[in-house]
Amino acid sequence: MSTGDVDLALVLAICGIAALYVPKRQVDPDRGREWLAAAEHRVTKHLDQPSIFRIQALLLVIYHSLESRSFSKAFMLIALAARSAFALRLNYEHPQLPFEQQEIRRRIMWSIWAMEKTWSGGVLEFKLCHDSTMHIRLPCPEDCLENGTAVEMDFFDPDATVTALGTPLNALAQCIRLLTLRNACLRWAIPNLLSYYPI
Repeated sequence: MSTGDVDLALVLAICGIAALYVPKRQVDPDRGREWLAAAEHRVTKHLDQPSIFRIQALLLVIYHSLESRSFSKAFMLIALAARSAFALRLNYEHPQLPFEQQEIRRRIMWSIWAMEKTWSGGVLEFKLCHDSTMHIRLPCPEDCLENGTAVEMDFFDPDATVTALGTPLNALAQCIRLLTLRNACLRWAIPNLLSYYPI
């Protein structure tokens, strides 16, 4: 992949995030915020043309919104990221793609799923990524992706505690399962709490 293949929105978002974590004498944090705003503008300007790069840029913008405590903005932008991901069918496997590309697509989708799972808090009206729509395998271990070692993970099963081979789930898969359990608990607890403490 050449540098020219990468969408400018992603370049701006990466530079913007990096600028917030380097010493001020090297890069002015305000410059970083300007780059992030420019990245967001480029993504929203091309809503009818979603791409992997633009979704990645949007996720970085969402991360910055959370870091700067702009929770309402992040809450709305994650819906845009989810809709874009579904438009590109990132919630489905694409076996014809190379391992790294397939894994990147999975991780983008699982990142959106995890954010949505955290924020929806068991409230049905806020759900964007239902478990039944996740027709992709669990993310592979970090070292496999870094080394380019192709491995075939299990498909998502919210009740699974081990893999199909009986081996323990890796850390990323465990996090996904914990978020599923958390959401199930909240989905049960919220209606019961409201019955005792009506709004």
